[in-house]
Amino acid sequence: MAQPGATTIGTPTTVMVSAPTSGPVPAEYRYQLNESAPVDVKPNASGGATLTLTPTRTVNTLTVTSLSPGGNFGGSTTVSFDSATPPPNLTDGDLTGDHVPDLVTVGGQNGLPSGLWLAAGAGNGHVATTPTDIGVNGNGSGSTGSPSDFDGATVLTGRFTGGYEQDVLVYYPAGLHAGSGVILQGNNNGTPLVPGQTPELPSGSLADWNGDNPTQIVNAGNTSGLNTGFPDLLGILGDDANGYGLGLYTSTIPGGYSIPVTLNVTTPDGTADWNDWTIAATQLPTGGGATSTALFLWKKSTGELDLWENVTADPNTGATSYTAYPLATGWNTGADVSLQAADIDGDGVPDLWTTGAGEKVTANLFSGLSTTGPATLTQVTDTLHAAG
Repeated sequence: MAQPGATTIGTPTTVMVSAPTSGPVPAEYRYQLNESAPVDVKPNASGGATLTLTPTRTVNTLTVTSLSPGGNFGGSTTVSFDSATPPPNLTDGDLTGDHVPDLVTVGGQNGLPSGLWLAAGAGNGHVATTPTDIGVNGNGSGSTGSPSDFDGATVLTGRFTGGYEQDVLVYYPAGLHAGSGVILQGNNNGTPLVPGQTPELPSGSLADWNGDNPTQIVNAGNTSGLNTGFPDLLGILGDDANGYGLGLYTSTIPGGYSIPVTLNVTTPDGTADWNDWTIAATQLPTGGGATSTALFLWKKSTGELDLWENVTADPNTGATSYTAYPLATGWNTGADVSLQAADIDGDGVPDLWTTGAGEKVTANLFSGLSTTGPATLTQVTDTLHAAG
């Protein structure tokens, strides 16, 4: 077997296997890369085989074994090879590795069966209408180990493990697991995620000094300016007695977050009614591996929709800056929809997916941003057909 040439983690490569110099030609070759499932391939006309595999580590081990017509094992060869680490995937929401954001939404609602559903984005607002349940293996937190693990959760995308791929952070704002969460490491190819590889977020790990867990959290990238390599979070938290606010969490390790610092900022209507707003955020690449935070703010009761771009916040004082754009009024007033922010069509302006009843997905594509008036809105709608 030839030694693989230059390879990169997550990029398919081919390896040539030559036929044995003596004895019969194997009926099949069985190969295994690291701990992945073994794969059988038939020999080619010359008795050898071409293997196609995707490195998953910086140091990989490949084992090839010949099989007889009866399925008996013959000779075996093992080689180790190094793979380069790819540059980080800065396309927020891209779980398939094509640098186009994908829709990721939790089931058990909106007509979707339980699970963590991924509908690949097409770059024009449309998504694949037959989504994949990338949560079929459960969340790894010791519960059912099934798609129902995600019922009642919210989901964020981002580089939460500090690697090159986009990961998924699952958070439970209420219910039996209220205040807890788990990070599922991404694989950059859109296949089901493998739980249990990263630390969990125990219940209360995101609570403030009053013991209040956030009702919502979003990926805040490097909003703090600390450049730790792990995303900050923004969260809405508080209670009726102490009031509500927008809190900033910083991180230096996967799943480890600071006590939130309440930011010195009001909601778009000039009050502290943060508990009446829904937030969604995305990270926009700004060059040189850096990103900026774009935050959507929606008041369900009135339909007011706003966008804050280039959000920055001092993790010590709570001083906050941003550029505000009023996007729309009467937008989905009173509707029960879940939100996901992303630069859906790749034009540098953040957009919103909504997922609502009947598995209906709408891409809200914005353009013509103005600090004084509504933006131009184009909508693209699809209906998912998830397997039940």
